[in-house]
Amino acid sequence: MSYIIKRPRIILFGDSLTEKSFSFGGWGAGLANNYNRRADVVNRGLSGYNTRWALYTMPEFFGDCTKDNTLLVTLFFGANDAAKPDGTPHSARQHVPVAEYKDNLLKVVDQLREKGIQRIVMLTPPPVYEPGRKEAQIQRVGAAEAAKLELDRTNEYTKQYADACKEAAKQADAVVIDLWTLMQGEKDWGTKLFNDGLHFTVEGNQMVYDVLQRTINTTYPELRSENLAPQFPNWDAIDLADPASTFKEAYSKS
Repeated sequence: MSYIIKRPRIILFGDSLTEKSFSFGGWGAGLANNYNRRADVVNRGLSGYNTRWALYTMPEFFGDCTKDNTLLVTLFFGANDAAKPDGTPHSARQHVPVAEYKDNLLKVVDQLREKGIQRIVMLTPPPVYEPGRKEAQIQRVGAAEAAKLELDRTNEYTKQYADACKEAAKQADAVVIDLWTLMQGEKDWGTKLFNDGLHFTVEGNQMVYDVLQRTINTTYPELRSENLAPQFPNWDAIDLADPASTFKEAYSKS
């Protein structure tokens, strides 16, 4: 059975929807489990970040990436860019105009392509369940204060960013998953898939994992986990009398 010595990586780049994806039942944790021993799934999610700020992190996150050591990158921003400029002051600071958001996504893709990374899956921001956002607001500041406040995000406003993400993907010839549309096709999506109108429940994470893994398997069949070699020889292929010889041979082929 073939094997590898240097394990490649899959990088998840995004905001809190990515940062939280390694939590219990998270979509990133599902990917890590599926690619166990075959590729390191690296979480590069930054809670609260928009695309404007994300661009500054790329030298650190992708500085040593090449087409050989990085199999795929997911690009999942927009939930914070779509914070309303006239919403709550705390969230309004995250707002990025939709035209700039689209341009920033294209800049990210261009920088990845300059590294030789061609497999990029973009995910649109998901829908916003507005009753859930209002309840989260009440929990944060109290009912009396929340009654005076606008919502920080709305579903219709976020749609502009989902559309811009799809346009950027088309322009960049990249793969895109339209979560804004897909998730609203689920019965009782607002309470089933989101715990605060914005972040995923376990069921929401499962849906993201399922559609993402299916997209990877279909678009890049060479990245199906069963098509990737495991790292190091299987234990039963190790020479019991002289294990060093097994690994000497392994390293000589790397």
